[in-house]
Amino acid sequence: GMSTLFFMDLEKSDRLKRAAELDTIFTHVVEHGYKLLGAERCTLFLHDAGKAELWTKMSTGSKRGQDRLLITLPLEKDSIATAACKS
Repeated sequence: GMSTLFFMDLEKSDRLKRAAELDTIFTHVVEHGYKLLGAERCTLFLHDAGKAELWTKMSTGSKRGQDRLLITLPLEKDSIATAACKS
């Protein structure tokens, strides 16, 4: 007969927790870091070595922390992202 298979992702809760922590840190640095630098604005790019890319998030809505747009830049041989990682 037919049987139902049930799979559990045992690491999912850990990944979600780490993602939430990273989002909190990212938001704090972007919202307050520019003041430390004496800048009007800042953008924080993070390096994802596993995916070979830089990424950042931008707010697209009026409410804090909502409607975020993820921007990724691939680390290719002659890309701007690669040059930024080397400096």
